[in-house]
This record gives sequence, C-alpha cells and structure tokens, in this order.
Amino acid sequence: MVEGINKILNPYPLGNQIISYGVLAVGVVFEGLTWLVALREFRGSKGQRRWIDAIKYSTFR
Repeated sequence: MVEGINKILNPYPLGNQIISYGVLAVGVVFEGLTWLVALREFRGSKGQRRWIDAIKYSTFR
C-alpha cells in the first residue's frame, strides 16, 4: 500500500503506453474467458434451481 500511495503522490511520465494498453487488453480477454468457463460450469451444476437458489446452495453448503 505504501508503494501505491507513493506512486499516486509522486507520479512520473509514462513510457510506452501501447504496451500498457496491450497488457490491459490481454488481461481483459483472459478474465472474460475465465468468467465464461465459470458461467458454463455453474449453469451445468445449478440444474433446475433458480439462479439465486443455486448461488445460495453453492455458497452455504
């Protein structure tokens, strides 16, 4: 946290912004793919339950 606060209080000019945006875009793609895999698995395991009931069941069992 100290390092993050220090970077906010004492910013410096960015280098190559294209690389930063590229890394961010790749991260978004991987997060989206992970979310889709989790959603497919959840749909398969919830059966005939409503979404909220399936979430409660998976969280509190």
